[in-house]
Amino acid sequence: MGLDPDLVEQLAAEPIELYAEAELELLAEVARRLGGDLELPDWAERKLAGLTALRAQAQATLERLGRAGEEAARRALARAYQAGGQSALSEVARLSSPRSRRGRRDLAAVSPDVPGAGALARLVAELVAGLRGLRAPILRAVEDAYRDVVARASAPVLLGTGTRRTAVRRALEEFARRGVTGFRDRRGRAWDLASYTETALRTATARAAVAGHLDRLAQAGEDLVIVSDVPGECGRCRPWEGAVLSISGRDRGN
Repeated sequence: MGLDPDLVEQLAAEPIELYAEAELELLAEVARRLGGDLELPDWAERKLAGLTALRAQAQATLERLGRAGEEAARRALARAYQAGGQSALSEVARLSSPRSRRGRRDLAAVSPDVPGAGALARLVAELVAGLRGLRAPILRAVEDAYRDVVARASAPVLLGTGTRRTAVRRALEEFARRGVTGFRDRRGRAWDLASYTETALRTATARAAVAGHLDRLAQAGEDLVIVSDVPGECGRCRPWEGAVLSISGRDRGN
């Protein structure tokens, strides 16, 4: 199967956009709450006292956009699975001949229903669980960034080396440039929220397309596949490019 990167990009675009929107809203909320009362001598105390309200607002934002993002992710994976299955049927039809190979089923007898609902459900459940697991780290990251801005804006004033307004502006600009951070993958690499969710959604969408393709091939009686040789492959896939593999693992070859 030659997985179309543009298709994966297109299908994953909606949930990716929703999580990017969540990050922008969180950044804007932090900036809004820190931007007022800059001339008051007890500015830092006032801002730290507002942490509870910030957390409540951030949590509401995450729940609202998180639910929308999860639904969009479910739709993206379902469409990818269906697209992968349709690609498989097209391949089988193109390669079929009047003298079909032993074990291949007549395409007319292949059910029009998408097989492998269990496989798709597992992919969706895994992705949604991962996205929901981001909410607590996001809240912590937002609170930590808020406290950090307050501390950095207070220091120049106490030392007499600058104004609070300038310090807040610089700290917020750095926060916006860095994004909501604090997410680590299995290799320990640090990510910001937008990049982390984008990678997770694209990976899950691609896996759904592959699962749909393989399930349809198996339903049509095909067990052997050739791994595509495509640019930009990962290190795990590269050694298998061009290899003939058995979907079920039962066909060991000769």
